Amino acid sequence: MTPHGAPLPALVRLVFRGIAAATGKIGAFAGVFLFPILMHAGGLMRAEAAAGASIVGLAITLWMLPETKRRSLEELSDLTVASGPVITRA
Repeated sequence: MTPHGAPLPALVRLVFRGIAAATGKIGAFAGVFLFPILMHAGGLMRAEAAAGASIVGLAITLWMLPETKRRSLEELSDLTVASGPVITRA
């Protein structure tokens, strides 16, 4: 663990949050752009199949996520800190 009980330094968390936000925006754009193409190529049946695959993916994700209620960061984290100084940016 890094100082103040944070599992990762703030800079690392911010970078990965930015990557996640950008990926979500790209996915949203791709979905809006590709949906009419999918409807034209395969009709409503293919669009419904894609929606069904998304719902199945959501169900699998929720099923595989660990329960985190009433657990501390120490219990949830598999990260270990090697002995030595922790370098952080001010």
